[in-house]
Amino acid sequence: MAFTILAITAMLLAAFIPVSFMSGIVGKFFESFAMTVGFCSF
Repeated sequence: MAFTILAITAMLLAAFIPVSFMSGIVGKFFESFAMTVGFCSF
């Protein structure tokens, strides 16, 4: 069970943390969402 939780957390971080570093208007829009998902997965 613990491995499943760690795998889900790693997948969420790998998917959403790079989104927070996007530039332009899309990056500004998704930055808060990506940070929220990234920090809530801990």
